[in-house]
Amino acid sequence: MRLTQLLAEAWRSAWAAKVPTALVAVLVAAMCVTTGLTAGRAAAAQAQVEARMEEAGARHLSVVDARDNGFLTTDVIAQVAGLSNVERAVGFSTAFDAVNAAIGPGGERVPTWTVIGELADAVELTWGRWPEPGEALVSAVAMVALGLEYPIGAVAHATAGRGISLPIVGTFTARAPLTHLDSGVVVRAATDVIARRLDVVSATAAAAPVTTTATLAILARSDPNDLLVTSPATLAQIQADVLGDLAEHNQGLVLLTLAAGALLVAVVTLADVLVRRTEIGRRRALGAPRWALVSMLIARAVIGGLLGAGIGTAVAIVAIYQTGQTPDPTFTAATAVLAIIATIVATSLPAMMAAHQDPVRVLRTP
Repeated sequence: MRLTQLLAEAWRSAWAAKVPTALVAVLVAAMCVTTGLTAGRAAAAQAQVEARMEEAGARHLSVVDARDNGFLTTDVIAQVAGLSNVERAVGFSTAFDAVNAAIGPGGERVPTWTVIGELADAVELTWGRWPEPGEALVSAVAMVALGLEYPIGAVAHATAGRGISLPIVGTFTARAPLTHLDSGVVVRAATDVIARRLDVVSATAAAAPVTTTATLAILARSDPNDLLVTSPATLAQIQADVLGDLAEHNQGLVLLTLAAGALLVAVVTLADVLVRRTEIGRRRALGAPRWALVSMLIARAVIGGLLGAGIGTAVAIVAIYQTGQTPDPTFTAATAVLAIIATIVATSLPAMMAAHQDPVRVLRTP
C-alpha cells in the first residue's frame, strides 16, 4: 500500500468515525490549552524575569577608590573595558557642584561629573557634538536648573575663586544603569585625570562573577580596605537559581499534562478499535498487512490531533495575550508538536493490539 493510499484511507476512516476523531481533537486541544495557560504562562514569566535580570542594572559592578590612592587611571579603565566579558567600563571623578557661569556662585547648583574613558559608554548624545577635554554636556534637568533655554553657554565650579569655566557643547541622556547622571552635567576628562569610581557593566548577568574577579585582579590591591565594591555576583547566582526552579517547574507541568492527555487518548482509541474490531478483522482477512492497519489507525488519530493542536494553540495564545503576557513562539510550537507525539505514542499500543487480533475469531459467527 502506497503512502498516498494509506493517508487517503486514514482520512476516510477518520471522517467515518467522527466521534472518536472529535474526541481525540478535543483532548489534544485541551492538552495545548492547559499547557499554554499553565506552563506557557510560566515560560512567558520566566522569559520576562530573565530579560529583567539581564538589564544593565543587574550587571553593574561599582568599584570606589575608598582611600584616594589614585589607582583608577585611564590605562586601568581601558584594561577593564577591554575584557571579553565586559560590555563597557567608565570612570568618574568625585562629583562637584557647578553653576551657570553667567550667573556665578549665587546660581542654582547642579551635580557635575568628570568622565574618564569613553564618554559614549556613559551617556547618549541627544543634541550638539561630543565634547573635547574640558568641555561639557548638560542634561535636560540640569538645563532647567541652570536657567538655560538652549544648551549653549558654560558652567563653572560653584566654589568661589576657582575660576574654572566649562563650555557646554550639547545635551545628553544617561545610559542605564548610570541614570543618576540625568540630574546634572558630564565633562570629558583630560588624559591625566584619575578616577575615584569605576563602573563596569558585564556582557551578561551570568558573567558578572567572572567580571568582578577579573576587575579586582587588574586593580591588584593588596589591602581590601582600599576598595569599596558593589558587585552583582550574588544577584547573578539568584538569577540562576530562580530560572532553574522555574524551568524545572515548567517541565513538570508539561510532562503531567501530556501524560494525562495521552492516557485519555489511549482510552478513546482502545474503545474505538474494540467497537470496530469486526471491520479491522475484515481488513485483515482480505489481506491487509498489520503495519498498514497500525499506520492507518495512528494516522487517523493524528488527523484529529492536528486539528485539536491547531485549535488549542490558537486558544492558548489568545488567552495568554489577554493576561498581558506575550507567549513564547518556540514554547508554543513545541507544545503542539509534543501533543502530536503524545497522541502517536498513546495510539500505538491500541493500534498494535487491534492489528494482531485473529481475524478468524473476530469474524466467527456465534
